[in-house]
Amino acid sequence: MKQRHWKRLFSWGLITLSFGSWQGCRAAKPAGDLIPLVENGAPQACIVAGPEDLIAAASLQDFIKKESGAVLEIVPPGKEAGRGERCKILVGTPPTNASLADALRKHGISLDPESLTEEGYILRTLPVPGGHLILAAGTAKRGVFYSIGELKNFHLRKEPERLCALRTDVREAPAFKYRWLWTWDWRMEWGGTEPGGTTMGEGDYKKSPESFIKDFKSCIDFMSENGLNGLIIWGFLRDAHGGIEASREICRYANERGVRILPGVGTSGYRGYYFEGDHEFNAPTWVGRHPELASNVVYDGKTVPGCPCPSKPENKKWLADGARWLFENFEIGGVNLEMGDFFVCTCPDCRKAREAIDPGEPDYYKDMALCLREVLPVMRAAAPDAWLSYATYTGFNKDMMAKPPKFIGLIPDDAICQWTITGMMGDKDIPDPMTGLAGWPADLKPMAKHNIGYLHWANKSTATENDFFLRRMQGAAVHSARSGLEGLAMYGELGAGAPNMLLNYLAFKEFLFHPAMTIEEFSSKRLVPLYGGTRIADLWKIIDGMSGLPKGKSAEAAEAALAVIRSASPDIPADVQGNWKSLDGFLRGIR
Repeated sequence: MKQRHWKRLFSWGLITLSFGSWQGCRAAKPAGDLIPLVENGAPQACIVAGPEDLIAAASLQDFIKKESGAVLEIVPPGKEAGRGERCKILVGTPPTNASLADALRKHGISLDPESLTEEGYILRTLPVPGGHLILAAGTAKRGVFYSIGELKNFHLRKEPERLCALRTDVREAPAFKYRWLWTWDWRMEWGGTEPGGTTMGEGDYKKSPESFIKDFKSCIDFMSENGLNGLIIWGFLRDAHGGIEASREICRYANERGVRILPGVGTSGYRGYYFEGDHEFNAPTWVGRHPELASNVVYDGKTVPGCPCPSKPENKKWLADGARWLFENFEIGGVNLEMGDFFVCTCPDCRKAREAIDPGEPDYYKDMALCLREVLPVMRAAAPDAWLSYATYTGFNKDMMAKPPKFIGLIPDDAICQWTITGMMGDKDIPDPMTGLAGWPADLKPMAKHNIGYLHWANKSTATENDFFLRRMQGAAVHSARSGLEGLAMYGELGAGAPNMLLNYLAFKEFLFHPAMTIEEFSSKRLVPLYGGTRIADLWKIIDGMSGLPKGKSAEAAEAALAVIRSASPDIPADVQGNWKSLDGFLRGIR
């Protein structure tokens, strides 16, 4: 990782959120720091956006209407001159919004992709004759959405008779290239319509097709406004939630908002490209039609049906044809490849193919390499800029550095190796991540050319849905940056309605943008406006008390946390009492 990733890219922004819905900033600000957008129901601003940025602009327009009842008009660049509004909100990039480009030039503001990266953004307020400009700009489309999210969620203040923007100067660039959420379709709970599943691994989709659309669109909306750029979907294609057309709708929606959809693809296990349905690229369907091509896989003493043998030429062609079909028919940004750490084919052909690989390594490593070296070049040819990742199911250590696994040399090095780093992290919070953790030496490096880490955190299937991971998010980012990982993925199946999940996602984003940020800086930037600065020590007592608990201890800790809230209640500022009440309700629910 380049040295610049360790620069303090930290910018001091203020936010206030209500759990379950995002609201304008409620942090105290002097009157002179407020820019009216709506007063007494009348618009005091307009939004200036070109055709390519209308979705981001409409998102801001809808939010302001919901908060104030007023509709800010969206006008094309150049048409804002002479209008009566005192504030002009310029949305977009320099190539897509000429008025924005002109304002950047006049005020000497740089939006250089070299320093900000292709996902950097600014949010800046400027006094001009007769009023103000608000620049909500990115170097590219993703950054525009991040900037709009920053404004909507962190820099608005709602008062009884008006809605105002806070004077601000935010400049953000992510330290990590890849910032992903990992999901199973049947466990999603973002839309608020139906509960998802709770167990590990694949499962049946028992929700309505409408819930599939709502769950993933809600998740994409959150990601597009909070700096997360890749959404892994296992169970991407199923007849039960709408098949091809439903998945195409999700892809279009995500692509318009700068989020890459990365379907989970099982190359031998996990059912191929079309997870469930009578389709030629559903692995059980393919093997059912060609039983002579089935693998001989035994798991837990039982034969696993419906898995194509990785050494059969016909199956290699099926994988290649499926790869081309997937990239040609869906607006996807890459894939996440797995075959199951249980998957080892014991047929003579596969045994022979593995003989040339180090016998000391897991056999599934070998079958993974033999399979991926065939299909990854096909995917790369179909989509040259795709993010092609594959799961190892393991972490990495010093022994591997001394003797790299053979799959590293067999799999194309432009693919992204996904290491499971959950077990490399400590079970408890991290007192000083800058000094390192036992088990993760400062000089530990992964072996592939491109690497990301994967965390089994904040999920019902791992019984961590009620936990707080703020310090551990910080530690994961610090260690990953030092080791040269290019990004992180974590579970993203639970919505941001619960206080702990909202804070977990905020911490995930914040430390992936700023791995050098301290806990104190994170608290000042995100927690003080949420809960009030006078009681921040009480909040940290709750979070620390609820973090990394052994199973069965949550109820006891929740009771202790409720006692802290009761003692703090008389001094909690009125404008943040709703957030404390939400935290109180969450804790009562897990007692």
